[in-house]
Amino acid sequence: LGLAASAWAQTQGIPQKAAKDDVVFTAKNDPAMQKAYRQARATLDDFLRKAAQPAAGTTAYAVKVGIQQDGQTEYFWIADIAPAGKASDGAVQYAGRINNAPRIVTHVRNGQPYTFSKNEIVDWTYLEEKGPITHGNFTACALLSKRPRAEKLAMQRQYGLRCD
Repeated sequence: LGLAASAWAQTQGIPQKAAKDDVVFTAKNDPAMQKAYRQARATLDDFLRKAAQPAAGTTAYAVKVGIQQDGQTEYFWIADIAPAGKASDGAVQYAGRINNAPRIVTHVRNGQPYTFSKNEIVDWTYLEEKGPITHGNFTACALLSKRPRAEKLAMQRQYGLRCD
């Protein structure tokens, strides 16, 4: 579910945007999105331990980071993540590859290797194949919280999302 966020669009539902791997916009300080970022960061260390040694029946471990260009931020899922040492400022670094097509930011591309610091991570996700069940992806739940109940429930069923 490659949902990106920057200022909320009302013209199309999330299922249509998700199917096209399109951008979904949110206000910069959207309370639901800020809560999602806090939830993801509060559970990030546990996720990183799981990602380092994935359990049988789990797959698609990824983190979401924002990449900026010309004052705009587009959020990307980064797959195949692995520790990549420390930056000169001491920040823990990770490397992976961009896992969705850019729509706003033009200096990166889908599949491109990308290095980022742990403190840039705003969300995480992985898939439990039984079900399937999507763990994490708090930002998708934040986006769905603003949608009609039927749309929210359909997306939760389709993607195995566990939203409050």
